[in-house]
Amino acid sequence: MQKYLNYLRDYKFLAGVAALVVILGGAFYMTRVRPTSKSNSANVLNSLDWTTYSNDMLGFSIQVPKDATVSKNWNVLTITPANNPSKSWNIQEVDNVYTGGIDAFIKTQFGKDCSFDSLKPGAQEGTFDVEIASSPACEVGSGTVLKYSPTTHRLAEWDLGEGTTFGDSDSQMSDSFKFL
Repeated sequence: MQKYLNYLRDYKFLAGVAALVVILGGAFYMTRVRPTSKSNSANVLNSLDWTTYSNDMLGFSIQVPKDATVSKNWNVLTITPANNPSKSWNIQEVDNVYTGGIDAFIKTQFGKDCSFDSLKPGAQEGTFDVEIASSPACEVGSGTVLKYSPTTHRLAEWDLGEGTTFGDSDSQMSDSFKFL
């Protein structure tokens, strides 16, 4: 009888260890192997033919298609797609903008009826999306992108235009933007 009880105790112990291995393995698979929605878009971005454009003077980097033309003129970076040279992104960078200066920039750039609403964490650490307060008199289009870094006090602004410039890649490129 004692031999049977020892066997049963050992069997329960081994069954417990096996269950723990299955549970931990499943947890590892769920957190490491299965992509989340953010890493899924990053995987799509990385699977295409991209390069990272980085400029210390402008203080940011962004992933762009390898066949795009990139040029810099003072504080504006122009990115033009190879398949549609009539459209481009013009990323304007502004230095020494403190939180209170965001509203002044918005009013100067888009009109006195437009104002700063809030900062929302962006896709890249340390980069925030600037939200403009909704107002019937403020006619900022949905394609306007504003990014801000409270650490470097830099602001970047660009307009995606009426139609998307880089097709499905517009939002992926915007999400890859980060201040240095």
